[in-house]
Amino acid sequence: MEILEYYNYSEHATYSIIWFLPLIIGSLFASAAIGIGLGLLSPSPDIKGFAIIGSRAAGKTTLWNRILGESRGGATSRENIPARQIERGGKTFTIKMSKDIGGGDGFVRTDYDELIKGKDFVIFLFNGYELTKDDEYGKHELITVQSRLLKLSKSVEESSIPGQFHIIATHADKFLKDKGSYETWKDRIYEKIGDKYFKKIKGFDKDKNFLLIDLTNPNAIDKYINENLFNIK
Repeated sequence: MEILEYYNYSEHATYSIIWFLPLIIGSLFASAAIGIGLGLLSPSPDIKGFAIIGSRAAGKTTLWNRILGESRGGATSRENIPARQIERGGKTFTIKMSKDIGGGDGFVRTDYDELIKGKDFVIFLFNGYELTKDDEYGKHELITVQSRLLKLSKSVEESSIPGQFHIIATHADKFLKDKGSYETWKDRIYEKIGDKYFKKIKGFDKDKNFLLIDLTNPNAIDKYINENLFNIK
């Protein structure tokens, strides 16, 4: 009797499992689907979106060329950069669609907001050498940089990328004489532009977000790109 009762109980349990089996399988598929969906929604570290902006003749196209491994002339207008895959440090990265734009005021009004939106990293370049001079062009460049930083602060705020940006003084080869002078020149240029223009940008940190780069040195550019944009040490 005990054996029979046990048998009946086991049979009943088997029927119960069969009855709920479709629900169990359905739940498993649903969980898997949700997991896959979250994976697709989560940003991949191998997908990079860059916005490179700045003043005239600051080196925007030079930097794009080093990132993409291309050799193009200076950009005087808008040039679309289609999404593509590149190899760096033995890894494959996908670069989001972007633009290489000029440095005139018209690009600030028409391109900055659209270009920065949805990008992972914003890089603002200006000719640091011009800011070391007190001639008319140097004064014009100073006003240009100050006004662009104000615009950048608004664009960064609206694009929700606090901290994911660099402000770079280029043409450092023209005023850097030795490694020991890097911080000296960085402080001089920073003070000339004015602390208030930098501090308006949400998340700005002088040590992390403000740099000097020699764009005539391919090794220096590659070091910056690898370590800062692709996390390749």
